[in-house]
Amino acid sequence: MPQLPTASNLHEIARIEGSKRLLGNSFQIPSIKPTAAYRSKIVPDSACTSHTFTPNLLRSVVIAGLIGTIPLGILMNQSSLLTGAERLYVPLATAAIFIGVCALFIGITTKPVVLLLNPEGMSINGHFVSWSGIRDTAILRMKVGKNKSDYLVTWLRDERYLLTDLGCFVRFRVGGIRGELAAYIEYFRAKAT
Repeated sequence: MPQLPTASNLHEIARIEGSKRLLGNSFQIPSIKPTAAYRSKIVPDSACTSHTFTPNLLRSVVIAGLIGTIPLGILMNQSSLLTGAERLYVPLATAAIFIGVCALFIGITTKPVVLLLNPEGMSINGHFVSWSGIRDTAILRMKVGKNKSDYLVTWLRDERYLLTDLGCFVRFRVGGIRGELAAYIEYFRAKAT
């Protein structure tokens, strides 16, 4: 495992990570919530022996297409007011913007992050940590401009911690990946004890 930062509690992790992302004078401490505090409607099947979270390319393509069609429709609607060569350039520029937005979104949401959870512990991109080596897990939510980014915090017994970016996990539900991930983490952690 790579060299990891240390912290004495979850709120210190939020403060440390927030200070790393200080933009101008707008310092805002990210929110951090232990996975045990999440209340999810997702209940893992009692026969479940492991669960893997991987990025889903199909979901990313569908969402990118939906996001990209909005500016495409607006610009194409405006092209009817254009004359001559502008009628050719506006649709081409619109198509380029559409492809760029889609490529950016798909690139962000298909990062190679794989989380494997089972009664023995959790594996993050092939780095295994047993439940006995984990002090706590939490979801760190950071505001970046107008957007929010979610991270899984794996706080180890030796006070080191690991952050895993959850931006690549697209979910079509309120709360996104946070509640689902928290439910599975707590389910497997309880099975380990």
